[in-house]
This record gives sequence, structure tokens and C-alpha cells, in this order.
Amino acid sequence: MSPPDEQRWKSRAEVEEEAFRADVELIAALAKSLHSAGLPAHRLETTLAQTAERLGTPTHVFALPTGLMVAVGPETSPVTMLLRVEPSGSHLERLARLMAIARGIVRGQLDAPEAKRRIDFVMGARPHWGNAATVAAYVLSAGAFSVFFGGAQLEIFTAVCVGLAVGLIAVSMQQLRTRTLLFQLFAAAAAASIANVAYRVDVDLIGWIPLASGLIILLPGLALVDGLDELAHGHLASGGSRLAGVGVALLVMGFGAVLGTVLVDPSSQTDYVGNLPKHAEAWWIGPALVAVAFGSMIRFRARWRDFWAALGASTLALGAARLGTHYLGPFAGPFAAAFLLGSAANLYAIAFRQPSQMITVPGLAMLVPGSFGVRSLASLLSHDITVGVDTAFHMVLIAMALVCGILISNSFFRESLHE
Repeated sequence: MSPPDEQRWKSRAEVEEEAFRADVELIAALAKSLHSAGLPAHRLETTLAQTAERLGTPTHVFALPTGLMVAVGPETSPVTMLLRVEPSGSHLERLARLMAIARGIVRGQLDAPEAKRRIDFVMGARPHWGNAATVAAYVLSAGAFSVFFGGAQLEIFTAVCVGLAVGLIAVSMQQLRTRTLLFQLFAAAAAASIANVAYRVDVDLIGWIPLASGLIILLPGLALVDGLDELAHGHLASGGSRLAGVGVALLVMGFGAVLGTVLVDPSSQTDYVGNLPKHAEAWWIGPALVAVAFGSMIRFRARWRDFWAALGASTLALGAARLGTHYLGPFAGPFAAAFLLGSAANLYAIAFRQPSQMITVPGLAMLVPGSFGVRSLASLLSHDITVGVDTAFHMVLIAMALVCGILISNSFFRESLHE
């Protein structure tokens, strides 16, 4: 081989090596960013598989709630990476932008260096919502859910106070970079203390309503549904880990509620279950839906323009759940509501080229059985063990009904980034 031919061969090899390294960096950055934005394991693998297919680079992904293992390249000599990811919940704004980048890669509109640059820009952008908005999200969500749970003026006012306290704790803990479980402990203690004080003022208070309304954001209802969804798709490690996290979170919040109860009055007990709720006026549902849509937009870190999607998803979920429960029963009703929500989310994704999570996340936040978790906890705190265990089992069955509804609705639509 002559020297010019050898130099030409080396240059070609170097170019291929540089292109491969760019592909590896792109796949790693995309995997880590999508995971941190809250994309479940099975959807993460589907997105990365389509991206890697376009790049012509074999890729295998193993996802856990706190990390990723990514192998890129031939099976005999892949580049294997272990990526640590801190769970941060759903970040809809990032998710929408990242999925747009992935779609650009699959369509051949973005090369690897440009796509990597855009991913870094999205991940480095400043938070869209500040501390005041975060507190407002807790307050709005707490007041709205107290209406949905059947509370009257007293329960709504108490729930707003609980939401304000939990929001202030959230902002303070965020500034101190405290772990999530410690935040859940303090938040549950504060919520139980406020509910106990309100019960001392008026014994007609239905204690579980402000408790559930104020803690609904912290309850791992979405994590429970995501865990069951991942198990249903065969991701046993990720789904099992997520469900273990749900169990730990419920235990921590349960102990926090006990601690808050004891701090107020260790010598007496609070009847959290109480009498039947005295529902607020029917017209309160409309403002409550607007409030919960604003709260969802902030707490799931969406954009202003996504408010209408959150409002539509919340309205559809609430209406379908109530009608379905009335006509079909307590388990078939949530299944039908989840099926309609999943179908609407897929149609929205096709029509507007947006992730289906823009609809499913705020919609499922209305459907997840988080209130049953608090009611189960409230029954246990009131020493009604039978009702507490039965309510917890009821919560798991509803979560499974929601997962089945979403799964069946997704089976009617083809998930592809090429469209």
C-alpha cells in the first residue's frame, strides 16, 4: 500500500471513529435527559431504539428509576455506560422539546453534534417556574382536590392552609437540597397538624379530605401507575424498584402523619374519617378544574401554552371517572376513564406532534388513587384496621384498572417518531 493510500485509509478510519463517538455521546445525552424528564422505561427504550436505528448504531438500554445502563455499538465490543439519574418527576416542557429533537434525528433533519448541542441547551435552561409559582401550585391543587373529594367550605379552607404549608416546606427544602423522603416526612407532619387543629375547632371536619388534598401532589400515585405500567411491559427491575419506592414513600408519610397528630395533642385521637362529606356548591367544580389545571401546569413544569391541554385532560378525566363509576362501578369506571384518556392523548400526539404525556400526566393525576392511600392511612390512624387495609387493596385495584385502560388504548395507536 502506497503512503497516500495509507494516509487516506487512516483518515477515513478517524472520521468513522469520530462519527461513532458523536453518536455515543448523543445517545447517552438523550437517554439521560429523557429519563430525567420522567419518561417511563418502555417508552424510553422505544424512543432510543428508533433514534439508534436512524443513526445506524446498535443500542441496548437497561433503565431503573435512579439510573441507566447503555451499551452502544456491536455486541462483541460495545461502549457500555452507567449513568446516574436523580428522579425529579415529570418535566413536560423538557419532554416536549427533547421528543422534538429525537423526532428531528429520526427524520434526518439533525446530525449528532447539532442534536447534542440542542439537548445540552434544553437541559441547561433556567427553570420556567419560580418559588412563588411552586407554592401557588400546591395551594391551587389542594383547594381544587378538596372540592373534587366532596369537601365543603371548612374542608376547602383547611386544605388551602395545608397546601400553603406544604408548598412553603417544598420551597425551603428545595433551597436546602434536602432529600425527597425528608420533605415528605415534614410535609405529612405539617398536614396532619393543621388537620388536627382544624378538627379541634370544628369536630364536623372530615379530616381525610384536607389531608388528602394537601398531600395529593406528594402521594406516589403516578409512580404507582408507572410502576405497574412498566411491570405490564416486562420491565420487572424498573417496575419493581418504582413500586418499592412507592411503599417507602407511603411509610414515611404515614409516620409523618402520626408525628403531626402527636405534636398537636398526644392525649387524644382525631376521627379522620368522620361523617359523610357536605359537598360544596355544584358550580365550584368549574373554578376547581381551572385551578387544578394551573396547578398541574406548574407542578409538572409545562409551558403556558400547555394549560389548555392540562385543562382538557383534567376535565375529561374527572367527567369520565364520575360517569364511569356511576354507571359501571368503582373498578370498571376508572378503567373506562383511563381508556378514554389514553385514546385522547394518542390523538393529541398525532394531531399536534406532541408527547402523549402532555395529556396523560395531568389526566392521570386526577385519576390516580392517591386519595385512597390517605383514606387508608386515616383509617389506620383512627384504629380502624379493617377499613384501612380494605381501602389500600382498593387503591391497588384501581391503579391496575388505570394501567389496563392506558395499555389497551395505546394498543390501537402506533408509537413512532417518523410521523
